[in-house]
Parts: sequence; C-alpha cells; structure tokens
Amino acid sequence: MFKNFISLNNVSRTQMMFRSYTSFVSKHRLIRNPDNEPNNKPRENKLLQIKLQAPLQYPISPITSEVLYGPKSSQLTHPDIPFIVNRTKNDKLPIYSDILRGQNVVYTVLKGYKGDTDVLVKELGCIFGKSKVFKRETSIRIQGNHGKTILTWLRSLGF
Repeated sequence: MFKNFISLNNVSRTQMMFRSYTSFVSKHRLIRNPDNEPNNKPRENKLLQIKLQAPLQYPISPITSEVLYGPKSSQLTHPDIPFIVNRTKNDKLPIYSDILRGQNVVYTVLKGYKGDTDVLVKELGCIFGKSKVFKRETSIRIQGNHGKTILTWLRSLGF
C-alpha cells in the first residue's frame, strides 16, 4: 500500500507513512532537532535511605547509588549477622517480582538465603511492617513492589 508513495520535498517514505495516519504534522515534528536531544549525562550519585517502620536489630547507614549498582563489597558491615544472602550465578542478589491475579497483586520475592530466617523475617518486618512479610519454605514474600528497597537494604549490609 505504501510502496506507491513518492518522496516530495525531502520527506522520506516513513515520514509519508506517519503523515498518512495523522491529520496535520508540521516538518519540525518529523525531523530530528539536535537542540531537543537529551544529554547523555552520567548518572547522579544520589544518597539512598530507607524509611523504617521500627528500629532494626542491625542498623544501616545511607548508601549512594554508586554503591547500590556497583561491584560487590568485600565484607559485611555487621560480621555477626546470623543469615547470609547468596548471589545468583550472574553475581546479582536474588530479588524477584511475582505478579498475580491479572497484575492486581504484586509480591517481591527474596530467595537464596541461609541461616536464621526468623531474624531475616524480623528485619524485613521492621522495614515493611509485619503484616506484609510472609515466610515460605524456600523464599520470603513481601507484599508490594519493593525490589529497590530490599536491594538498598542488602547492599548497605554488605551483601
């Protein structure tokens, strides 16, 4: 259908296709303007904090986004933590999202932990509230989309 278009006034075939679907399109909307291009600035180094429901047994300090997305730290901030969160084969923390019931219910799932799970659930309960944290056999589910918050908390602990 569109093969029969003829290029007029330096307008390409795709622009003609776009023009055929719209009622009025000015030329400045079709041609790239370098002044309107977004600048590829490096990511800002923001300070990330977590709002707590109750005080934590193992307190954390705010971290920067460079630490959050950077390489794995060499040691834990609290060496006496009774649980360990192992990383996946791709060297990432095992935090997943589970979407149920036609995208109406979202759970954040934490897997790959060892040690005292009661302390881990208690710490997560201090962050999100006890009614939102559910312990399963192989995972811990948190009601809501809290992947970045859990990632921030685990990275500030040194995992």
